Amino acid sequence: MALTQAHCCRLLGVSAAATLEETRAAYRRIARRMHPDRVGGDAERFKEITAAYNWLVARQSGRIVDAPKTERRRRQRPDRPTAERRARARHAWEQAKAREARKARDEAEQAKADAEAAGERLRQQQARVKAARQRARAAKRKAREAQRAQAESRWDEEFTDAWEAWCKTAERYHSQRGQGRPADAESKAEGAARAEKGPADSDEARPWTPPAAESGERQRTAEEAAEAASIFERMRKGFRRMARKTALDRVGQDVSLRLPIGPDLLMKGGTRTIAITRNGACPSCAGDGGERCVCGGVGRIKVRETVKITVPPGARSGSKLRLEGKGTAGLDGAADGDLFLLLEPEAIPGFRADGLDLHGRVHIDRALASNGGTVTVDLPGGRVKLNVPKSSRAGDKFRLRGQGIPAWGGATRGDLFLAVAVK
Repeated sequence: MALTQAHCCRLLGVSAAATLEETRAAYRRIARRMHPDRVGGDAERFKEITAAYNWLVARQSGRIVDAPKTERRRRQRPDRPTAERRARARHAWEQAKAREARKARDEAEQAKADAEAAGERLRQQQARVKAARQRARAAKRKAREAQRAQAESRWDEEFTDAWEAWCKTAERYHSQRGQGRPADAESKAEGAARAEKGPADSDEARPWTPPAAESGERQRTAEEAAEAASIFERMRKGFRRMARKTALDRVGQDVSLRLPIGPDLLMKGGTRTIAITRNGACPSCAGDGGERCVCGGVGRIKVRETVKITVPPGARSGSKLRLEGKGTAGLDGAADGDLFLLLEPEAIPGFRADGLDLHGRVHIDRALASNGGTVTVDLPGGRVKLNVPKSSRAGDKFRLRGQGIPAWGGATRGDLFLAVAVK
């Protein structure tokens, strides 16, 4: 550290006005005691007092001169800005602020335009996906209808061929039975001779009239044939209906079920897991319908399945959800039917629905009604804080926009009206 007069005087134990002789005497006395060669001496202490002594001797002899004190310079203050400079600075600040505001406005407009463009692209993509799904459903529906028509025509052809063969056999059997008794040998010979001889000249050409007995027998035969034909026609129609029903039963059928919707799914939508029971293909016979199979020859058995569905918000009575392939299973390679869920929204407790709007009541005490304040209200969409103005009276209505029932899909929402009830 740098030596000073006060520090050196304190080490030697002399005053600042001590003479050179007094300083030497003080140094000899302390140095004799602190010399390292003596017992109890301190080398570090000896070095310090030696350096202090040398410094004091040099100062007292004039070899060390104090540096002259320099005058402290006052920090010059900058000149105060004039009115013109202040105006220029304010103008520059306003311009910078305007540029920042313009930049922020441009960024907000660009972000809004980007969001609208993204929304438009999303809507177009959703429209394309929806159109593709509709085309796929239409193609599937046409394929199922074509399978039904093909099955019906195939069964009609097979049944028609079988029925015609059976009718020919029945008519041949009936005609052989209705020919009557065979004539005796004599009458047969007489008839053959007359036929060879030809008609006589005296015989008149008149129409042949059968005997009464033979005529009655043939009339009864015609009536029986007409009755049998009518019975056969009714049987044919019945068998054809049965054949058509059997053919259509092998094609998958659509099934409709009712699904109740609670207030949470109505307001917010969401996913739900339901259990359905449908007629699925028999796993033992693969739908072939073996007689000894567990399906009893039908080809289908009751199947219990669990499906996860997504319900959009704003369900209405009559809204439908379609689950492809969850209807009746098709047999012989036919497509499975679809399951249609008919949504039935339940009433919201404490509120009355009017289209998309809801009407309800809010109960407040007299102090809150007269002084005003806030009250927490439980709504179907969640809890909200309602600001009650001063001097509110019973019957006053509050309108909460966007708190009503959403439209199908959640595109728009209705309003909620609360009537004040003072208790």
